[in-house]
Amino acid sequence: MLQAITTSMCTKLMFIGSLSSRSSIASSAFAPHVARFLIVRHGETDYNSDGRVQGTLESQLTSRGQMQATELGRWLARNEPSIGRVVVSPKKRTRETLAGITAEHQALSGVEREAAVLVPVDVRPGLREIELTAWEGRMRGDITAADTASADMPDADGARWNRWKADPMSFVFREDGHAPFRCLWERAGGEWQSLLDEATAAAAATDSEGKGAQTEIPPTLVVAHGAFNRALLLQSLGLPQVSWRDDKDHFVFDNCECVEIQWRPSLDGAGVGGSSCAVQWRRRYPQESKWRTSDEEVQRAAETYLAAAAMPTPCVDVIGSPSSSS
Repeated sequence: MLQAITTSMCTKLMFIGSLSSRSSIASSAFAPHVARFLIVRHGETDYNSDGRVQGTLESQLTSRGQMQATELGRWLARNEPSIGRVVVSPKKRTRETLAGITAEHQALSGVEREAAVLVPVDVRPGLREIELTAWEGRMRGDITAADTASADMPDADGARWNRWKADPMSFVFREDGHAPFRCLWERAGGEWQSLLDEATAAAAATDSEGKGAQTEIPPTLVVAHGAFNRALLLQSLGLPQVSWRDDKDHFVFDNCECVEIQWRPSLDGAGVGGSSCAVQWRRRYPQESKWRTSDEEVQRAAETYLAAAAMPTPCVDVIGSPSSSS
């Protein structure tokens, strides 16, 4: 317990330190170009409707999910008529969602473009959903039903599910040693950096073409998954892993919800102040929210965690070894 409390205090200090170290980002002069990313979750699937865990398994959009994609495509056509590029998860549900969006969006469908200049679409395996290996394909209700562990069943799924929800950062599946959150977090960080690299290249190309400094760079559309998008957003804001445990659903993505993230590259390829952190973010569709800066989110995370850290919740596996939860 003492070790857990000490760890909590160290984390508090890291939070406080991160606030002061990020002040240079807010005070730095912005680069001329703004990189914008529109992050979308796929439409409702048969697995969503049934309450079944999807993960890496394939599923398909329901009729409701298809309508959600169509309506999002119409909204994007009205509000974001120019899309610079598209990156999409290889899963069927995300590709079906993109197809529904594309059918309603003239720039994406090519109706207003020559075939040679169609918006590039990049299918990226790294955008796939979190991998809940031992639970994929199963009903959530069935997983949580066995809610007590015993000597005969030390890894009862209900108890494991509770540990997973309480401490995803350290959870590990005993069957295969897979740490779902750690894997997801690393992938999301890598994909965020790839998006920044591409945005920096686009800004450089705009400058080399002699276009004005205030020329708007068309946004990148990212079509992926609920858990992945949440991790990507946290990574973009420079938040620590513990922010995943936010109990207010502050970063949750609903089906076909669209979030906008803004980042400003500097001439040396890094962000303002040399940071990969986004400047700000907001929800765009179906309900628009106010902008929230990355510094505001770091402050909120610090306050949220400081309150939670008063009662540390160490996660110890019932079979006697530390349990890692993602």
